[in-house]
Amino acid sequence: MLRLLTKLDKNIRIVSNFNNISSLKIKESNSNQPEISNKRNNENEDFTTIYKFPHITALSTLNKLKIYHTFVTILGIPGSIILNQANLIQSDAIYITSAIGISGCLVLYSLSYLSKDFIGFLYVSKDFNQIKVSSIDYWGKRKDEIVDAQDIVPLSDLKFSVTDGMYFRLMRYSIPKKYWKINTRYGVVLDKKKFEKFIQ
Repeated sequence: MLRLLTKLDKNIRIVSNFNNISSLKIKESNSNQPEISNKRNNENEDFTTIYKFPHITALSTLNKLKIYHTFVTILGIPGSIILNQANLIQSDAIYITSAIGISGCLVLYSLSYLSKDFIGFLYVSKDFNQIKVSSIDYWGKRKDEIVDAQDIVPLSDLKFSVTDGMYFRLMRYSIPKKYWKINTRYGVVLDKKKFEKFIQ
């Protein structure tokens, strides 16, 4: 009995020590959280949101989806050939797998090209001198770029384009060949006065 009690006492001490250590780690992590949130708040306080596109997450997911589809296609086509050689599937399955994989890649890569540089959020600085553009790249990652407000070409000054039915081009005077894509039909303008002043 004495041996059992001493073993139990040691185990209780070990568990209590472990609980003390884990509680210390939790306290440390909680103490760092306000500092991170304060940094983010300070960054956001400098800019005001004037526009958002509510479907930007879906476009970002679509751009990322082609990576997984390509990976599955690369594994699926050789895998179907191996299974056919082992007489586990018919030769038609190879053609079906190849057709679905390749056609899916073509569609997803084409859609990613259209949704590339699509604007999810627009911000204006408090002094109205800068505009922060948040868009997605070809791989679905978010990009934040800060430009001078005077460098933005108003939408009313742009020439007609075939893609105006899907999106308008937000261009810069300094880099005329590069542009972002903005959809005013399905996008939400949060501050109409500021949006019209800098964008329209």
